[in-house]
Amino acid sequence: MKMIRMIKNIGVIALVLLVSGCISAPLQRYAKTGDVLTIPFASMKKDTNGEYINHDDLTVTITPNGSTAPLPVKVRMTKRIFDEPASINNLLGMLGTTVASHDGEWVAIVELKDPETDKPLVLAPGPATISIASEKLTPFDNDNTYRLDPAALPIEILEGTASKLPEFVRAHLEVLGFDDASMIVQPSALAGEERFGGMQLQFSYTPAGGAAQTNDNPLLLTKYVPDPNSQLTISYNMVDNSYHVKAIMLNRYGFITGLDDSTAEQLGVSVLASDIENLSLAMTYLTGIDVDSEVIIDTAESYYFDLDGNRIEGVTPVFVQGRTVSNR
Repeated sequence: MKMIRMIKNIGVIALVLLVSGCISAPLQRYAKTGDVLTIPFASMKKDTNGEYINHDDLTVTITPNGSTAPLPVKVRMTKRIFDEPASINNLLGMLGTTVASHDGEWVAIVELKDPETDKPLVLAPGPATISIASEKLTPFDNDNTYRLDPAALPIEILEGTASKLPEFVRAHLEVLGFDDASMIVQPSALAGEERFGGMQLQFSYTPAGGAAQTNDNPLLLTKYVPDPNSQLTISYNMVDNSYHVKAIMLNRYGFITGLDDSTAEQLGVSVLASDIENLSLAMTYLTGIDVDSEVIIDTAESYYFDLDGNRIEGVTPVFVQGRTVSNR
């Protein structure tokens, strides 16, 4: 029974899609000290400022039954999870105002252990409260229509200590933690009402330790938000011992400021338009690459353009820190 429960703990990550952007609370309602918990804690668009939240950006504690002293909890990793593009959530997001279309859920995978000693916490049985805090989360507005207060997430602690995870379950956790670092490509500045047609990005990577290898591409660009209404084309090639990457991202109906907070009809745009927050790319790169010195954006060939294809002055694509990699 314990093994089945732990398998469900890993597999349940996929089920978060059903509640993406709708709730924050541990998906397990009961746990023993030492257990692994999966906690969706924030909507990407409604509860953050668009920054990537790494595991070390979170402070997680648990206040046991009968105590007022919170205990630190080990954070193993964070993950972003998205609903499928054709889901009812995304349809409602395009037509209504209560759901951000193509939103994602931030999920924390934590272990009820002391982060310093890796020993199971001493927790009294009974109702306990988990708190998740981060400077990258927007303040809770006391509206629990779709989200609980991340500082007061309820869970029931059972008697005893969790048994050791089966090796194949622990292997699943390790695989979930295998991630390369990433940077986010987003506009350098946005002011007021913006209506962009898209962006062009061109950059190069020159390895400091020697020539580039033609059979190995250490950089990968993808949409940061998997919005099917936008189109992304990417070309990779090698010139003069450097990798060169060119990407064009566009939506013929535009990337519109505030589309996640208003209906397309209110803004006078097509339901196939995208919110301005979706005009971002994620660049995953291999550990060991010094992005600051080895990856150079070609500023002359990197820019945003309007719905007519004209270059927009005063705003440029820039790299900001995304996922970091460290031992967990």
